[in-house]
Amino acid sequence: MAIVTACIRAFGVVGFIGLLGLAGCASSDATPKQSAAHAPFVIAADPYADDAARFLAGLPGRAESPFKKFEDEKQWLAHAAGFDGAFARWNAGRRPPIAAFQKTELAGKDLESATAFYPFGGPDVVHVMTFYPHNPEYILVGLEPPGSLAKVGKLSETALETQLPHVRKTLSDVLGRSFFITRQMDLQLRSGQVTDGLLPIILVQLVRTNAKILGVAPVTLNHAGDVVAREPAPEQANPGVAIDFQMAEDTGNRRLYYFSVNLGDEKFSGNTRFHSFLARPARMVSMFKSTSYMPHRKDFSKIREVVMSRSLAVVQDDSGIPYQFYAAGKWDVALYGSYNTPYGSFRNLVQRDLQQAYSDPKKTKPLPFNIGYGFQRAPSNLLIARRRG
Repeated sequence: MAIVTACIRAFGVVGFIGLLGLAGCASSDATPKQSAAHAPFVIAADPYADDAARFLAGLPGRAESPFKKFEDEKQWLAHAAGFDGAFARWNAGRRPPIAAFQKTELAGKDLESATAFYPFGGPDVVHVMTFYPHNPEYILVGLEPPGSLAKVGKLSETALETQLPHVRKTLSDVLGRSFFITRQMDLQLRSGQVTDGLLPIILVQLVRTNAKILGVAPVTLNHAGDVVAREPAPEQANPGVAIDFQMAEDTGNRRLYYFSVNLGDEKFSGNTRFHSFLARPARMVSMFKSTSYMPHRKDFSKIREVVMSRSLAVVQDDSGIPYQFYAAGKWDVALYGSYNTPYGSFRNLVQRDLQQAYSDPKKTKPLPFNIGYGFQRAPSNLLIARRRG
C-alpha cells in the first residue's frame, strides 16, 4: 500500500489577550492505527488563565482575580451585557437543534473517545464542541497567530472601550451566522495592546460554555512531533497554544490545541513535525465548515489524504472534501438538508454528483438548522461519512 504523506493548512481568528494541525502518515485505505507513544506535555495549573478568560467573556471572576477591579467599569458592564445576550441567543436558538442532531446522527462511544480534528476551523470552539461534545482532545488549525496571555497592567480605560467591542463583534458572527468574518477578525488582531492572537476568542467560548480553564501554555512541536514549550523568541514553526479545561460534567480534564499551520500542499508536505503530531491519536474524528472550498483544490490534496486516512467519521458542509472521494465504497455516507449550488462567489464549484445524490429524496434527511455559507439566504447541507469496517 502506498504511504500517504499528510498535510495541513488552516484558518484562525483573533485574540484579545491571547495565547494561545494535524498531520500523520498512514496508508490511504487503512483503518486508523495507534502510532508510537509520544511523551505527554504537562501544563502547569494557573488560575490566572481562568481569571483572564472570565474577564474577557464578561463573567464575574473570583474575589482574588486581578481583573476584579475592572468589573465596575461601565465599559466592562456593557461588554458583559452584550455577551449575556449573544450567548443566550446561541444557547436558546442555534445550539439546541445542533445538539439534538448530534445525539441522533453523530453519537457513539468510538467517536466520543477520539481526538476531534478541525482543519480550517480557526478558533471556532462552539461548533466543534457541539458536534463533538464529549471528546477528550480537540485540535483546531488556522492561519492566525495563537497569541499570548495579556498582562493586567496593559488594560486601560481606552483599551476597554475600544477593544472589548471587537471581541464581541468577532464572536457575534460565529454565534449568529455560524462562521467568522475575516475582516472583523483582522480588526481585532490589529486592535492594540491587548490583542495579538486567537487565544482570547477561544477562551471566551470555553468559559461561556461552562468550562473552567485549568491552564494554558504556548507550545510548538519537536522533530518527533511531540508537543513542547514554545519560547517567546525567535519565531518558531508550528506556533500553537495548549489549553487544559474541565466541563461541569467531566471527571477528568480535556485539552484543546490551536496551531497556526499552512495546510496548502507546498508548505504542509514538508511539515514532518505536524505530520508526526497528527499520527499520535489512536482514533480521530474530523470536521469541515466554511473552508472557502480549500479541500476542493488540487494544492490541498494532502489535507484530504490525512483526514480520509485517519478519521473514523467526518462531518462537513459542501465546502469540505468533495463528495466523489467518499463514493469509493469505503464510507457510509448520510446526507442532510438541501444542495443545489454553492452560495455566492463559490457558485462555480458545483458538485454534479452531489446534486444527483440530493435529487433522490430517499437518500436525504432533514437538517433542522442553518449552517455554513449563505446562512438563512440559501439552503444548508451537511454530510456525515463513517468509515466502514
